Amino acid sequence: MWTQLLLDVLIQLPPTNGKAMMLNDCRLQYAGNTKQLEIIDEFEKTYKPDLAVLWYTRDSFLYKQLNKALRTQDIDTIFKYRFFITDLYVQLNQLYNENISSLEETLIVYRGQSISCDELEKIKNNVNGLISMNTYLSTTRIKDLALTYAGNGSNRPSYESILFEITLDKNVATKSKPLADIKDRSYFGMGEEEILLSMGIIFKIQSVELLVEDGMVWQVKLILNESVVNKEIEMLFNYLKTNSTTSISNIGTLGLLLGQRGDYEKAERYYQMILNELPEDHWGVPIIFNNMGVLYNDMGHNKKALKYYTKSYETYQMQKVSENDILYANLYHNMGSLYYEDNDNKTALKYFTKAFEICHNNPTLPSLLLSATLHTDMSGIFEDNEDFNKALEELQCTLKIQLKILPSNHFRIAATYNNIGGIYLGKGDYKTALQNFEKALDIGLQSLPPDHENIQTYSEHIKLVTERLN
Repeated sequence: MWTQLLLDVLIQLPPTNGKAMMLNDCRLQYAGNTKQLEIIDEFEKTYKPDLAVLWYTRDSFLYKQLNKALRTQDIDTIFKYRFFITDLYVQLNQLYNENISSLEETLIVYRGQSISCDELEKIKNNVNGLISMNTYLSTTRIKDLALTYAGNGSNRPSYESILFEITLDKNVATKSKPLADIKDRSYFGMGEEEILLSMGIIFKIQSVELLVEDGMVWQVKLILNESVVNKEIEMLFNYLKTNSTTSISNIGTLGLLLGQRGDYEKAERYYQMILNELPEDHWGVPIIFNNMGVLYNDMGHNKKALKYYTKSYETYQMQKVSENDILYANLYHNMGSLYYEDNDNKTALKYFTKAFEICHNNPTLPSLLLSATLHTDMSGIFEDNEDFNKALEELQCTLKIQLKILPSNHFRIAATYNNIGGIYLGKGDYKTALQNFEKALDIGLQSLPPDHENIQTYSEHIKLVTERLN
């Protein structure tokens, strides 16, 4: 998900001439390396956007530093390189559109490389699952050439030699991310028959097995076809449905993703860099302020969170955003949640009610999703007051909305069943509580990793209520 959102964000941001900043950083990284410093000087003098592919395929500072930043999700370095990432994407898309008619309907390409044993195990354990490539991916039509890059297994046990065999349906590439035959643009020329794949492409893992010829190289078969792309679109759509209350853009959503993963420092740096890039009157600025409030709230810095929620509100007012806009509803919900956490249920209820009023006047998907969350939050207030019947009514409203608009095995539906089970537990109806906890666990196991904290919580609740029944 990270890479898909990242590329969208970088393309959306206002154009920048970040070459000087990038090269200054590179000169620091390669201080004392005469050869690379000469190449950096050459890049500074000769680079143009239509040379992006040429420079990416050259074995130099650019390829190494960019791929390292993308693999490690180094926000600071990625932003320094974003002008080049965008140039490369634009040129790759242009080449795809120019050459699509000359490409075979189905291409088979290869890539050889070494990966850690842990990475290989993850791939082996995910056969028939999906895998995303974090970087632009250089491949070749020539299997024997790719095998030379894979190596011969001599780095075991730390690293394994891998040959990726990738089957591509050219007609679905534009629905995902572009690919192009770059043999006449590559630094290595015609000899390597190179196909460059955009960062962010998702593949299905078909199989993982040792090559019979030598038994020292693992062959991993990947495929990109219509069903894989449709699955990717579904995953992204479901994520955005669940985590964004309006169909704005991915500019703010990427920061939310980082925060939800617990990468608070990266999320904070990301938001600061976005704010530095956007003009003060840009529509995205108050959205970033709002998301920063969410981040600081998650970090437990409630005063700082309120500060950014207030800045978001003031900026919406300055930009003359309609008071009935779902953006305000989202902000009011976040402010209400903050006061609820501070045990100020009266003020929390005031903001939740304001958010509800806006949602009721906007019968859209984001409004429905926010309404479901608000019903859950309201149930918490009623539960605190030991009004279990009203709390249950609110959760039933949540569940009704979720079952209507989310996949039946969505993790948020599991959470709602768990909450309903908690209400019945509080009422002393252990049998109904158990039924709901079991539903929560069943759905959770379909949508979350088995070691996720929610799975542990659901299991503990089942154990607790079972003991009380006995």
